[in-house]
Amino acid sequence: MKIGLVSDNTCNLTPEEIQKYDVRIVSLYINRGSMYSKAVDLDLDKYYEELGSASELPTTSQPSPQDFIEVFEEALKTYDV
Repeated sequence: MKIGLVSDNTCNLTPEEIQKYDVRIVSLYINRGSMYSKAVDLDLDKYYEELGSASELPTTSQPSPQDFIEVFEEALKTYDV
């Protein structure tokens, strides 16, 4: 039996650990005023730089149920569980 791991991107794993253990990531969303993007698409160094000059701090939103469904369906192609 092959078991796959799924987490959201607050799991605090490094990119190397995510790759090594083939962890499937469901992304939170970041709302930065008029920009709304998946958190996995962020360049963290640039993001932290922008925080210093932001007139309004960004907010986060949880992944949708559909986001989880898509990741689980993809994981089921490789893993039993």
